[in-house]
Amino acid sequence: MIPRKTVLGAACACLLLAGCGQIVESRMEEARAELAAHDFGAARVDLAAALRERPEDPRLLALLAEVLLRMNDAVAAAPIIARLAVAAPDAADTHRLRAELALLSGHPGEVEGLLGEDGGPATWRLRALAAWRLGDLDRARTAFERGMAAGQDARLAADFAAYCLATDDPRGARAVLDAMRGFAPQAFETLMLAGRLAQREGQGKQALESYTEAARRYPTRFEPLLGQAEVLERQGRLAAALDLVAKALELAPGEAQLAIARLRLLARKGDWTKVRDLLQSHEGDLVPASPEGIAYAEALLRLGRAEQARMLLTRALLMAPRDVPVRTLLGETQLALGDAKGALETLAPLARDPLVSPAALALAERAAREAGDPVAETWRAHRASIAYRESLALADAGAAAWMRGDWETAVAVYGRLPEGGANDLVMHRLALGSSRLGRHDEAIRFADQAMASEGLPSAEDRHIAGWVRFVAGRDAGRALDLLRAAVAQEPGNAAYRSVLEKAEAAAG
Repeated sequence: MIPRKTVLGAACACLLLAGCGQIVESRMEEARAELAAHDFGAARVDLAAALRERPEDPRLLALLAEVLLRMNDAVAAAPIIARLAVAAPDAADTHRLRAELALLSGHPGEVEGLLGEDGGPATWRLRALAAWRLGDLDRARTAFERGMAAGQDARLAADFAAYCLATDDPRGARAVLDAMRGFAPQAFETLMLAGRLAQREGQGKQALESYTEAARRYPTRFEPLLGQAEVLERQGRLAAALDLVAKALELAPGEAQLAIARLRLLARKGDWTKVRDLLQSHEGDLVPASPEGIAYAEALLRLGRAEQARMLLTRALLMAPRDVPVRTLLGETQLALGDAKGALETLAPLARDPLVSPAALALAERAAREAGDPVAETWRAHRASIAYRESLALADAGAAAWMRGDWETAVAVYGRLPEGGANDLVMHRLALGSSRLGRHDEAIRFADQAMASEGLPSAEDRHIAGWVRFVAGRDAGRALDLLRAAVAQEPGNAAYRSVLEKAEAAAG
């Protein structure tokens, strides 16, 4: 006969185990709800607690790995995914999560081999992102399109829209948003994309509404607050924008986007002491041409430390010779130090740009006047001319059409700029827009004009001139030479390499 105490002990143990199992299941369901609500921190805590009870449960491991990857924490995700690979080596989730980890860790070339034959939208998303990061834009678009056809996935759709915007296809992004509003109208990704597109198109009220709704529905995410702050900044409501950035920093204290937004807003308010104090302890680590480095240099200038600002800005200009704000700020610093000739040399390339801003042109005029150079009067007359103001208005209208993806209008408006009155950016857009409209002769002519402008051709000049020839099927040898030269100038540019590879393959 089994002793009564033994029977009671076994019964209690079973009840305890059942209770533990219920707690684990409950925590897992809570974590799923938190993941859906984008409360990744809470989901992480619940899943970590559940794993202490069931350390090798593949469902818990997969869910925790998903959460950690959504938090962009590859270091914490890696050991969890390694355990999942042992517990469920052949599961589809295991393959997908390993591929996502490879992508997050900077190894896009490994993604395809890890995914196998899975054809769901989540895996097509990873294939598309991997191809995009490898510079194969055509393969990326195909993968995005196949993913959209395979099922309704808000993350896939949002990444596809981001791809469209990055490749100058705002109409494509708008079509993706229309689809998302059909299957996930209140998803975080849908609301944020709606805000971004409205913001891009200058529709501040609609952008603010979308971001506000996203912040209400997903209170743990910092991005909607940042979006609201950017809209308010454009409206000149700097104090309100700073308050939103401060709230966002409470949610994501180490987020670089928020730190840059705070510095930019403080600079616009003229609170240079705060800008300096925020950056001074990191002075030795600042990259001169970075937003933080430029903000720090400007703070030093405004606070009377012009010589130190000049040293930082000189280094920044060497790193980014085409950066207009850096060149403008350096010229202003040189003037503050009494070096009018140096300022004129720095600012002259800006003044010669037909679409230079009135503020930069006025600064160049001042430098020329203080240096005793008669070009000052030429620039003064240009700044006061009706033709100059009309050119700026046309450039603004062309830019607005370009942002909408209205190539026909953009080309027509930019084309109304007077001969010699367009800068490299305008010539590039005329070339690309004409190419997209099938006007290949015009595209090549505009690209060659950009190549022939003052100074040596840039990598972008050469790439666009080669690309429009390749698309037109014209002068294959010249197209290859230009594309190769662009890659030689910028060997790290994956998009340039991808186009060159296609052109070389087409040439046999």
